[in-house]
Amino acid sequence: MIDLMLLAGSALCAISVVLAVVSVAQTRAPRVAAITLVLGLALLFGAAWLRPAAVGPQQVLDAWQRLLADKPLPPGTDAAAP
Repeated sequence: MIDLMLLAGSALCAISVVLAVVSVAQTRAPRVAAITLVLGLALLFGAAWLRPAAVGPQQVLDAWQRLLADKPLPPGTDAAAP
């Protein structure tokens, strides 16, 4: 669950940047971008609250690798462990 929160939060934050640029280019208020950014940050903060050591650039890359390799964590293994 932490992996999904990390990946969804980082994806929403990245999408919000694109939405903000498009909104500003069209001379509109970036409301959707702001909402997307808040949702992404909420997911990242939620992941940090559930497992404080699980939020970091290396952990996000590891989560992507686990998702793409379709390898679940062994039982009792902490996703934040080095």
